[in-house]
Amino acid sequence: MVRPPAAGIRKGRHPAGWPSLCRRVVRNRGTGGARRQLWTGDGHAHGSGNPHYWLDPKNAEFITANILAGLARIDPANAKTYEANREAFLARLGQKIGEWEERLAPLKSLPIIAYHNSWPYFARRFRLEFAGFLEIKPGVPPTPSHLAGIIQIMRARGVRIVVREPHEPERDVAFVAQKTGASVVVLATTVGGLPGARDYLSLFETNVGALVEAAGAR
Repeated sequence: MVRPPAAGIRKGRHPAGWPSLCRRVVRNRGTGGARRQLWTGDGHAHGSGNPHYWLDPKNAEFITANILAGLARIDPANAKTYEANREAFLARLGQKIGEWEERLAPLKSLPIIAYHNSWPYFARRFRLEFAGFLEIKPGVPPTPSHLAGIIQIMRARGVRIVVREPHEPERDVAFVAQKTGASVVVLATTVGGLPGARDYLSLFETNVGALVEAAGAR
C-alpha cells in the first residue's frame, strides 16, 4: 500500500526549480522523516499577474523559508539540519548572484525580444530590458501583423537577441531573427529545461552564459 505524502508543495502552474530547492533544504537529514510531493500543471496563461517569480534568484530566500517552515512543522527533529542546509544554500546563491550581475552588466543597454513573457523578475534583478514579445499575450501565438510590428521594433531599437524557451515554437523566432540579423538564444525557465540546468544554481548559470555569449557575438 502506498503511503500518502506527509507534505505537499504547490507553486501554481510551473515546477521550475522547486525540486532542486527542496533537495538543498532536505539533503543530509538521514533516512525516514519528512516526505515531499510536487504537483505540476499544464497551461501557461498568466491570469492577473506574472507567475515566474522564481526567476529572480533573490526570491529563493522567501521560497526556501516557506519550505523550511513546512518541513520543520512535520519533522521537528530535523529542523536544525533543514535550517543549516538553507543557510548554506543561500550563502552560495548570494555569491553567485553577485557574479551573475557582473557578467550581465554589459547587457543593460541591449534591448531583447522574447517569445513569451517569462522574464520580468529576471529582467528586474539583472537590469535587462525586454522590448517586446512575439506572443500577442501569454499563450496566444503571434499573427503576421504582430510579427511585422515586432520586426519594426527590432530594427528601430537595434535588437540583436531573441529569446525562446526549449518548448516554444522555433519558426516565428527564426523568422524575426532572419529578418533582422538577430541571434536566437534558448533559455530555460525550469530546472531540467536545458541539459546544463541541473539544479537551481545551474539554471541561472546556463541562462547567464547563453546571454553573455550571444551579446559577445553581436
